[in-house]
Amino acid sequence: LPDRLDASKVIQILGEKFNIMVSGTKNLIGLNGIRIGHMGVTASQFYVIPTLAALEKTLSLLNFKVKSGSAVAAAMDVFEHANTA
Repeated sequence: LPDRLDASKVIQILGEKFNIMVSGTKNLIGLNGIRIGHMGVTASQFYVIPTLAALEKTLSLLNFKVKSGSAVAAAMDVFEHANTA
């Protein structure tokens, strides 16, 4: 994440407002970021899409310019093409 964006604030909003749990990277690799789990069943569109939508909204709430729906659209495109390959 950009230095001006506090990862702990993103984590807090995702958890409290959207009931989505993500982890920080500061203690793991020393960088200001978040980790989104996406293995096994959580790699499905039923988990990824709501998480990306919530992340878009969270960034917007924190005054970052986000093109609403862009992450969701990109992920849907990936899922659509993965299911036809």
